[in-house]
Amino acid sequence: MYRPEGVLVVVLFLCSGVSILTLSISVYRNKRSPLSRIFFFLGMSGAFWVFAHLFELVSPGSFGTLLWGKLKYLGIATLPVFWLVFALQYTGRGRYVTWKSIALLLVVPIIVLFSLWTNSYHHLFYRELVIKDLGGVTYFYLTPPIFKFLRFGNTC
Repeated sequence: MYRPEGVLVVVLFLCSGVSILTLSISVYRNKRSPLSRIFFFLGMSGAFWVFAHLFELVSPGSFGTLLWGKLKYLGIATLPVFWLVFALQYTGRGRYVTWKSIALLLVVPIIVLFSLWTNSYHHLFYRELVIKDLGGVTYFYLTPPIFKFLRFGNTC
């Protein structure tokens, strides 16, 4: 049975995801600004993160919780890259944004995603996975990982 605070969390995540998605699509349709395309990718990355986290919370079993918990890192890992590219273009430093620089910026997110999906072999991303049910909402708790410094450095 869902408790009221669990339902509130789900509703807030749903409203947040829909808002980000709507804003991103409306900005992309208004192609007067050269920033609209990168803002679209920035918003899609954030919306994917929010919706994947929402699905992680409402998944009934541990398999679904783990799957969505891993999938949400597609949004988490790519968001800083899109944010940096957006900031560079917004501040007039778009000359630094090339396909080569974007590829270099994506190296750390690819390493993070690879380490997450192969964690059962090396345990660098998390050592132990505990799934908790609080008010009908499933939470995915990781023990403090060794690899957290690379993730933290990428997002700062």
